[in-house]
Amino acid sequence: AQEDHDIGKKIKYQRLKAGLSQAQLGGAAFKIKTSTAQGRIKTFESSKGRSPTEKELKQICEALKITMDELLTAIDANFEGHERLREKLRNSPKYGNDLDGPDFLAREVLDFYALETKKYKTYLGHYMDPSIQMVAANVSFGKKTWAQPNGKKAGVPLADTISAEQHTDKEGPTAAIKSYGKLDHAGQTNGTILNMFISQSELVAD
Repeated sequence: AQEDHDIGKKIKYQRLKAGLSQAQLGGAAFKIKTSTAQGRIKTFESSKGRSPTEKELKQICEALKITMDELLTAIDANFEGHERLREKLRNSPKYGNDLDGPDFLAREVLDFYALETKKYKTYLGHYMDPSIQMVAANVSFGKKTWAQPNGKKAGVPLADTISAEQHTDKEGPTAAIKSYGKLDHAGQTNGTILNMFISQSELVAD
């Protein structure tokens, strides 16, 4: 990365010296296309971002002592009439609570995303630059997402940036930050964003 930066500075200097603009010489010295992971947090809990595999669904069923048919029926119904099952799913271990199981699965998924993204170029020859920065897209993407095996209902916003899904980081901001610290942020070469909303009641004693 430092070598690319130095080369870029050298090219820019040569162009300025020659009195030529980047446009006159065919555009920017380096072309980058950003790729952003959308709605990845529930992947760490129930395969959100793609269809969950049969193996993953069976693991959820075994852990919660329910049948596959019960789970699929509840998802198809958007959990209407299956509130007790949804409560079980929502109370299962979640990313953002300093739990190594979900947190290291989060890192595994994001590491795979970053490494895979860097293998490809766009049709213009731009190399892909992975990132995790939804910038409010989690709301519109959530509207197009159906119910999920972790208890998420259809149409609600996806997790925001690298943050835990809404109302699932129940152990407080310190535990959440510990979870976020287990991710490989350097691997997301276009950066990550963390949004944390802390209420006054959590900061001021009664």
